Amino acid sequence: MQRNNRTFFHPVLSEVGNDFLDSSSFTFDCDLNINAQNEPSLSYQWNLHDDEISDLIDLGEAQAFVDIRCSATLLRKLVIAPESKGTVILDEGSVWQSVSVSAYILATANIRKYNPQSINQDYEGHSFDVNIGAPLAISNSIKIELDFDHRNFRNFLFIAVSEQEPKGTYRFDFSQDKIIATVSPDISQVIEITKANENLRPFGYMSFYKDCLVAALEIITTEQSEISQRWSSALKDRVDELQNEEMDRLKSFEDYNRVALKLLRDLGVKEVLQKND
Repeated sequence: MQRNNRTFFHPVLSEVGNDFLDSSSFTFDCDLNINAQNEPSLSYQWNLHDDEISDLIDLGEAQAFVDIRCSATLLRKLVIAPESKGTVILDEGSVWQSVSVSAYILATANIRKYNPQSINQDYEGHSFDVNIGAPLAISNSIKIELDFDHRNFRNFLFIAVSEQEPKGTYRFDFSQDKIIATVSPDISQVIEITKANENLRPFGYMSFYKDCLVAALEIITTEQSEISQRWSSALKDRVDELQNEEMDRLKSFEDYNRVALKLLRDLGVKEVLQKND
């Protein structure tokens, strides 16, 4: 669906048009959050000030929707918003870089002789047939830039459990937009068990991430032309923020290991590879 700049064959309430009098409005606000389980959620609120469109909603002939789009992940999601306030739970990894969100009120029935009293006087004496799915109101659009508060390490690392992987082993693929870790089933169990136990974390969970960081740092410093910019640029930023460390000065395994430990100590797993776009 095109956004507010589209011309329709019937009056549409929007902030950029003049089909309706100033006394009518349809506004929208939202906020994006990511919880401890790395699940993104969108809290929203829409506000409609127009009696006749409100009546159509009450009659079941119109419905509010929230439109969520992320071009970087190809996310396009149109969600029914029956209440003016609500929350939409999104899939992990479904948002990246920036998200555009707006609200619509769409006709859910064929509306004949549509002629609200609040329309501009230019339409006086005219009525319109509105088909199912046509917009009656379009809100302002909000663009959310994802920053430190919205991205963490697990968005850059995908763990795939493979029965074909030899017991007690794991390997990393750095050629994709995300780092792909292929692990054997027993290693996957170790990661999950040690993640839940603070005393065991250094022996499994943290060790796994340290190995990943060591390998990633070596890849960045030795094969820069062959790596994805999504995860590598984020890691470079984190290293440069460490005291007394610079990416250009990393030359040996000892350097990679030292920096990986510093990253995990100072930032923790969740924030090591946050990206600030």
